[in-house]
Amino acid sequence: MYQQNARWNAVDYIETDHRLVEALFEEFEQTASDDDAAKVLERLLTRLALHGQLEHALLYPALRRFGPALGRSIDEAERDHAALDECIAQILEDNEQRRPCRARVSVLKQYVSGHVQREETHLLPMARICGIDLEALGDALYSRHQRLLAFGLTPGVSAQGGMPAHAAARPPARPIHP
Repeated sequence: MYQQNARWNAVDYIETDHRLVEALFEEFEQTASDDDAAKVLERLLTRLALHGQLEHALLYPALRRFGPALGRSIDEAERDHAALDECIAQILEDNEQRRPCRARVSVLKQYVSGHVQREETHLLPMARICGIDLEALGDALYSRHQRLLAFGLTPGVSAQGGMPAHAAARPPARPIHP
């Protein structure tokens, strides 16, 4: 999906990542087998963790410098991420207890959809006009993306970059069961 030597506009990069997440939710919903659904869920939660890392480490700090209107939008996006982290924690807890979690994934999809809608209708359009070098930021997003994948990012890693309390003892390779 991401070409290695291409330059990315940061807004286009984030929007492309949003489409990837949406596609993973759709794939999860259409998967009948629990084993296949577990594999899709693992990819989905990893993608969400990666996306959160990129936004918190690079996008939000870069945009926060451009005034209070962007700062308020970023504060709202960070609250969204906290709610997403809690929902993901519940899915991971259900997985540990081998309880079905399709309903929680549906709730997670609703949270993610709301977050994406708010970002794409307010925050990202403002980012396009605030004067930031979106290509340089896009390159930084791509570089961090590659480093996180090489590091082996897993769903237990929070968007803020550390291990949340609910995931501290969880081995990263544990399979996720829907």
